[in-house]
Amino acid sequence: MPKNIVVIPSFNELSSLKKIVKHKSPKYKFIVIDDGSTDGTKKFLIKNKINFISNNNNLGYEKSLIKAFTYLKKNSSNIKNVITFDADGEHKIKDINKLLILQDKESFDLIICNRSNLVRNIEKLLSYLFFKKYKIKDPLTGFKLYDFKKLKKIIHLIHIDYFLVDIIKIFMTRNFKITNYRIKLNKIRSRNPRVGGSINVNLKIFNIFRLLFS
Repeated sequence: MPKNIVVIPSFNELSSLKKIVKHKSPKYKFIVIDDGSTDGTKKFLIKNKINFISNNNNLGYEKSLIKAFTYLKKNSSNIKNVITFDADGEHKIKDINKLLILQDKESFDLIICNRSNLVRNIEKLLSYLFFKKYKIKDPLTGFKLYDFKKLKKIIHLIHIDYFLVDIIKIFMTRNFKITNYRIKLNKIRSRNPRVGGSINVNLKIFNIFRLLFS
């Protein structure tokens, strides 16, 4: 297992996922969490010999990533950094190498890639309040780099109702080294947002506001 792993949770995003995983680098390897996709994702991953974890059912974003973190913890001892990366094509592949260069120089425990433009007002508000309190922007971004030694210690503390924003607070309470890294996004025609208008999602965001002020 290489030292840098890029974890990609994916649910019926095969078209954009293909464009991501075609990129090869000696600096990192991909591992995809196929979250119960019905669009042929698993067949594609097998055919192209791409490392993946398969969920029999759609578990959702948090459970999928926690499952991946736990798998990596059990199956590898030499991982240095884990990067989470969305499968919808919004993030730029070239930014992965930029993050790793920054990490090699500074050795952060967590790098949060704050997006250049946030479309949803609820995300703008949360980012603003998070920055006011913690000097950290865009906690809901799906593009983050974790020092895996630090992440392994707190996997059991991660809750499934905060879009993994609770990891930031846990790291802060332990005085881990955290920073933002500003990124620009690819323009994509359509997407199924993980953060949107459903009742369940809004409840999770409400939970994050409670977490922020607790």
